[in-house]
Amino acid sequence: MKNIYCSFWVLVSALFIGLSAFGQAGGVFTVAGGGTSTVDGVPATNASLHTVSGIATDAAGNVYIADEGSRVIRKVDGASGLISTIAGTYGTAGFSGDGGPAYMALLSNGLGGLHVTASGDLYIADGIRVRRIDFVTGIITTVAGGGSSTADGIPATAAAINIQQVFLDTVGNIYLDTDNRLKKVDVSTGLITTIAGGGTSTADGVPATNALISGSLQSICMDNAGNIYIAGDAMDEVIRKIDASTGLIHTVAGGGASTAEGVPATTTQLFGFKSFRVDGAGNIFISDWDYDRVRRVDAATGLVNTIVSCSAICDSLTEGVSPTSAVLRPRAMWLNTSAGTAFCVHGFKKVKRFTYTPMVTLYGAGTAGLYASDSLYVNIDMRCSGPEFTVRTRNLYPGMTIRTYFGDGSSDTSVVGVPWSGAGGYVRTSVAYPVSGTYSVMHVLCNSGIPVDTLSYS
Repeated sequence: MKNIYCSFWVLVSALFIGLSAFGQAGGVFTVAGGGTSTVDGVPATNASLHTVSGIATDAAGNVYIADEGSRVIRKVDGASGLISTIAGTYGTAGFSGDGGPAYMALLSNGLGGLHVTASGDLYIADGIRVRRIDFVTGIITTVAGGGSSTADGIPATAAAINIQQVFLDTVGNIYLDTDNRLKKVDVSTGLITTIAGGGTSTADGVPATNALISGSLQSICMDNAGNIYIAGDAMDEVIRKIDASTGLIHTVAGGGASTAEGVPATTTQLFGFKSFRVDGAGNIFISDWDYDRVRRVDAATGLVNTIVSCSAICDSLTEGVSPTSAVLRPRAMWLNTSAGTAFCVHGFKKVKRFTYTPMVTLYGAGTAGLYASDSLYVNIDMRCSGPEFTVRTRNLYPGMTIRTYFGDGSSDTSVVGVPWSGAGGYVRTSVAYPVSGTYSVMHVLCNSGIPVDTLSYS
């Protein structure tokens, strides 16, 4: 009979948020390493990598790898997949070559992280110096360190530093870790100053310069609002955020005892994590080394979920396997937010990549995104003719649609309408499945036809 509901109402949004509303990463692929060759010009997956300490990518899709064990920087060509050495001499440590071609320089035993600017210049955490390779000329120079003073307000090249990580903002200011502090080199003056650390407080809400930072920093990141994110080797396994407007420091992840999914990030345990990156909105991607997984903290909700993890069949070496079947012991990370791609160092000797969207693009790498991540949730009303899906989004912009793929070959695209209550919008669609069974459903949120978020379940 028409207009008679079957007596079966299922509210599944809570289940889906816990299960899959944070999305799942795409297949995991090897970018470099796992081979035996140490020569240039071979496929990167045939190359031998010794101890990878840092990775970065540029706008053209080239991947840069700091091989600390071999004292070289290697480049994987984004078009050909071939690997070459662009800085350092294989197996030889030292310091030389400033003012000349980077491939003739010597790099130190303390090779650390990398950073690529939007213009393609490569910055290297090279032990007691920050060194820069000019994208156009290939010339290497020291831009910070190599001096003898630990004072603030001096030229950066006169400073004594001992660094593991380096980061640049979009105007060219350099951020580096040294002496239990986060320091900044001002692009306009060339002077170096402390912006965090040097204090004794482990509390939240204090000025960053009053905070205690113990050990070398594992990552230095910044979002589009200019907030800075840091984590140190002995900082109680937490990620902290320095507010751009107030200069106050807060814990945003770690410090708790929970290992569950979908919990506030400040209640979770980040034991033995090795690195993290943020996208433009402040969503945090964490290399959780001890638990063999990559986790993500949503900037809007503060909740943490696993997006790549090893399962019971975590010994698969097949390329492109699902993120729950991949071999991944993640260390250093890099996000190519404009392409929605994450790169991880697997163990010490391989670089892997996977896709995960949406990522909000960082300023300087493209147009900044507009969307909060993980914005979809759904109710299912089981009617006599089949399920009716009410798909809601927390965001609503002109031209927004939701495509629903029902898993039986049929689909629907509906324009997102204004809600009857609350924020955002919704679409309502239904399907009459030909036979009973298990179907994989996917909802894709699009703005002017461009996908910006997805939700999948069975």
